[in-house]
Amino acid sequence: QETRSHRPRSDRPYEEDILRNPHNVKSWLRYIDMKSKSPPKVLYMLYERALKQLPGSYKLWYRYLRLRRIHARRMCPGSLLHEETNNAHERALVTMHKVQFICRFCFSLLSLSRGNRSLKALPITQHDRIWMFYLRFADKHGSSVNETCLRIYRRYVKFAPDDMERFIEFLMRNGNANEASMKLAEIINDDNFISRQGKSKFQLWQQLCSILVKNPLKISSLKPDPIIRQGIHRYTDQVSIYSHLRTSAIHQSNCKVATFP
Repeated sequence: QETRSHRPRSDRPYEEDILRNPHNVKSWLRYIDMKSKSPPKVLYMLYERALKQLPGSYKLWYRYLRLRRIHARRMCPGSLLHEETNNAHERALVTMHKVQFICRFCFSLLSLSRGNRSLKALPITQHDRIWMFYLRFADKHGSSVNETCLRIYRRYVKFAPDDMERFIEFLMRNGNANEASMKLAEIINDDNFISRQGKSKFQLWQQLCSILVKNPLKISSLKPDPIIRQGIHRYTDQVSIYSHLRTSAIHQSNCKVATFP
């Protein structure tokens, strides 16, 4: 490991350059390129020095993180080098949260728990930038890592309850009609909820009825008939609800109700 007193003579011009220009990215990159054959620890220290002077440089962060990843691949998961690499990505995510390219790069490595730690470190006003990448991951991998993606969405709607319809769509895409119907019932009964998709309460009610009658074997938390009958009383001029009630009754083999006028 190099120290200030034991640096090679070849370093001196570069050291003098960064002393004169500590906030010049090119000066640091020239120095780093010159040291490219050095042991990893020497390069890490040099990158850390550069980032102290230029914490907002995406070029320095990207090159530093990429180098750490290359070295970490050669080590067993759980090693100190892996831990240090994860820590560096967390720091980059917190520091560079406004740069989508760096956020995407960091999220491709960090686990859910690491991402949670990064969220806690960010001001609440910046969380939407991180959630964008979380939700893309959940939408892409919902069927293969369903429980992890469910946890992502459940936490997201605590942050953005007005986007519950997106969660409901995710649940339906991944075969969870039971939870989807429960969430839909919640927003229908919430007088303060305003649909981001511009749906009226009746349209949301129709959606709930449709889910209930089309998925009778998947839904255990709600009973269709009372909900549909409540809709009949609330929306007296909407004939379509009678159709939902008949369909529900047929699924339950209740012929008497199925002939409801």
